[in-house]
Amino acid sequence: MPRLGARIATWLSSKVKSGRLRHLAEEVAAALEVSARAPRAYFLSVAFALVFLVLYVGAMALVCNGLAVPVSLAGLSFAALTSITTAALIPSPAGTFGPNESGFAAGLAFDGVALGTGVLAGTALHVLFTATAGLVALPFLFSARRAAE
Repeated sequence: MPRLGARIATWLSSKVKSGRLRHLAEEVAAALEVSARAPRAYFLSVAFALVFLVLYVGAMALVCNGLAVPVSLAGLSFAALTSITTAALIPSPAGTFGPNESGFAAGLAFDGVALGTGVLAGTALHVLFTATAGLVALPFLFSARRAAE
């Protein structure tokens, strides 16, 4: 798969006129070439990404269940996709309410969840996951600070 993808991305980069799109295709091709040279590492990275995805959706389901938000696993998966996509495409200052939460609420709406409920669920999940990531990162931050001293 990486070899074929690298060839396609290389071909695409030679056909694209836009500098930004050409650069993106070149970077994708370079990453896929690395993956083709190390198939075991590629397989492990894909496997770990899938495990993370399952745990992420499971954690969202647990939180939404605790908040009494009636949503399916497919709805949560779609809401996560819309959340990430809107946050990547629509700029907003860090720490503000914006594309992430709005995208999540819109994604949940496709699963029949009211927009207001979706906004609250998206905000709660964002705050909870950001705080958790920060707490998990603290020991690494402190150890890096000690190593630098």
